[in-house]
Amino acid sequence: MSQNKFVSLKKQIKDFLILYFIFPIIFLSLSGYVVIYSLQYSAIKKESQKEFNFIQKSLDELLSKYDLALKELKNRSLDFENIYKIKNEFDLKGNFIVLDKNFKPTIESSSLVRGSSLNPNWGILKKLKNSEGIVLESEEMRFLNERKTILTMGSKVKNLADKSYNYILFYISDSEIEDIFKKIEINGNYIFTDKNGYILKRNTNNYSDNLNRVKLPVNKKNIFFKSGVYNSKLHIYIYRDLDFMLVKIFEQIVYFITIFIFLITCIFLTINYFINKKLAVIDKIIGAIKSTGKGELNNFLEVETNDELRIIATSYNKMLLDIKNLIEINKREFENNINLEIKQLESQFNPHFLFNTLEMLKYTIKKDVKMSNKIILNISSILRFSIDNRKTIVSLDENIKFIESYLEIQKYRFGEDFSYTIDIESNLNNQKTPKLIFQPIVENSIKYGFSSKDKLHIDIRGKLQKGRLVIYFLDDGDGLSKDELMEIRKNLKKDNVTNHIGLYNVNRRIKLHYGEKYGVKILSRKGRGTLVKIVLPEDME
Repeated sequence: MSQNKFVSLKKQIKDFLILYFIFPIIFLSLSGYVVIYSLQYSAIKKESQKEFNFIQKSLDELLSKYDLALKELKNRSLDFENIYKIKNEFDLKGNFIVLDKNFKPTIESSSLVRGSSLNPNWGILKKLKNSEGIVLESEEMRFLNERKTILTMGSKVKNLADKSYNYILFYISDSEIEDIFKKIEINGNYIFTDKNGYILKRNTNNYSDNLNRVKLPVNKKNIFFKSGVYNSKLHIYIYRDLDFMLVKIFEQIVYFITIFIFLITCIFLTINYFINKKLAVIDKIIGAIKSTGKGELNNFLEVETNDELRIIATSYNKMLLDIKNLIEINKREFENNINLEIKQLESQFNPHFLFNTLEMLKYTIKKDVKMSNKIILNISSILRFSIDNRKTIVSLDENIKFIESYLEIQKYRFGEDFSYTIDIESNLNNQKTPKLIFQPIVENSIKYGFSSKDKLHIDIRGKLQKGRLVIYFLDDGDGLSKDELMEIRKNLKKDNVTNHIGLYNVNRRIKLHYGEKYGVKILSRKGRGTLVKIVLPEDME
């Protein structure tokens, strides 16, 4: 085989991506972003200018109508007929009030809300006393037929009869101003102020100080317009943060993404062609690695390339052989360790039970020989079963007979204060179960059930549920508090415990035999008793 010049795979891929992928993508991305941003900024600025011009013009027109109406009324007598004629002629929607020379209302289009007052020494009335022209002030007054007014425009009118002066005031309502802003969709923030900067109307709670005066942030990149209204007696601001551009930029981005996806597709097809031609062996390596992940350890690689892939394949084949050898070694060690641990757990029979039973037997022999014989037979049966090390898996029937012997001894010990029932479905007698897993459960029930009660009953039941063998141990003893129950459940998950060793041993043995989804579960309530549930697989050794 001819020896070709070695070129590292890393260098081949790096050169290819830089030349055909990274540089074009970076250039197109930056160029596209700059172009779209510039176009969008220009479009939004133009749109904002249009909105601003419309609002400025509309506000000027509204105030000019009231101005012209007041000028017209200067040449007429202030009666209902003339005022309403002018009001309808100029399409004025605001309320009005006519005051005599003593500033007492003589004509009202609507009654003022209680609490509103007309003070000749303050605001617009004070200015009207010393002015021959039309006066505009930002005063809030409330009438019965509308929410509030934000502007008042007035004029002094000479009474032709007695040469005294009357005063007419038009109140421009908040709703009239709001109608202007509703006519156009404003995407930014607008603020309408008086000549001193105090805010009259706005669509944002931002951009103001503690005195409710306008205070806009300084940011040259944002879009900002400001202009005077009605000879600069009022001001209108429109402010657009660049974040709003993200909403409008969406349509242009769709076009950009379409082009971008097209380019990416072309590049992907090119790269795919390169990989299929130059790196076809990668598929073999990936397939072998996937099969190894599924546990298939006989899929060795045959690679004839002159680059790193051949080194990877050789190392992979060696690794596969090492894994197979290690698995065999670990399997044997694991089986030995499990068997040793199970034997150790089986041997942990509580000696206190035996001592207590022998002590009880000593006194029973003197009183009742027949009962003593039964106790001896039960002890013999228990010892014979527990010390038989020939098998660790027994039938359910054998485990039940063992626990019956154990319960009979406890019955002799406690007399009428202790009772039990066993209800196992007859078709379950031959089910395979770990040896000696019931005695620690019953022992715990007796130990803690009698802690504060004089009588105790234990109910043992067995049934098949959803393909699992479930054995229930229910007692009516003192039960466990929430803290005690949580501690026991926590201990069952540990590797070593010092309390409730019997429960831990049973749970540990079941999990070693059958896996984590089987074991011991506990429910209990203080003063109501305890339920222990052993879950085993159906007919499985």
